[in-house]
Amino acid sequence: MELPDKQGNVLVQLGILKMSLPVNSLTYAESQEEARGRVQTKSMISKKSKNFKTELDLRGQTFEEAKIQLEKYIDDAYLSGMPSVRIIHGKGTGALREKVRNFLHHYQPVKKIEDAKMNEGGYGVTIAYLN
Repeated sequence: MELPDKQGNVLVQLGILKMSLPVNSLTYAESQEEARGRVQTKSMISKKSKNFKTELDLRGQTFEEAKIQLEKYIDDAYLSGMPSVRIIHGKGTGALREKVRNFLHHYQPVKKIEDAKMNEGGYGVTIAYLN
């Protein structure tokens, strides 16, 4: 967990998943059993899935900038139950594409990646299929 950002949200990691949550929604638990009893992911997931965007545009960013957004986006997509997402990295020199695809290939929620169809962005867009 990190310190709250300007909007009062904190990044919380639960296993491989990271979520941005309002700091006032967190409570202190005395024990692991008590903590397990308070987990309420169902309502959070249903709220996210209603407004979830199916593509992320990373064009013009360095990989270091893009990685932060990409990791959060994939985690949110996974929690929202999305079967796949589109990652737009552009064509350019291919440097961002290569690093994004390498990251996705080793990121646990992702089971498969492929280029988009030629009329949907071709090798400037990667489709990530989630577990």
